[in-house]
Amino acid sequence: MSRKGKDGSGRKGPLERKANVSLKRAEDQVLQTLLKDHPEWIDKDGNCPQCVVEEYSLAEPHYYPNEDKK
Repeated sequence: MSRKGKDGSGRKGPLERKANVSLKRAEDQVLQTLLKDHPEWIDKDGNCPQCVVEEYSLAEPHYYPNEDKK
């Protein structure tokens, strides 16, 4: 099932594209800051699973602001 734009084409409008780019940029900035602030979290392969966990925990209240914390 695909989402279609207002014109029925399935293409995203300029505001939706801009929001997606801005969100991606913000996520990248958070990840880069975590990598810089916590080099001890980076494994020998250059991956940082803990950074991803932290990024999601920081973002979760913003994505779901009305849900109660468990």
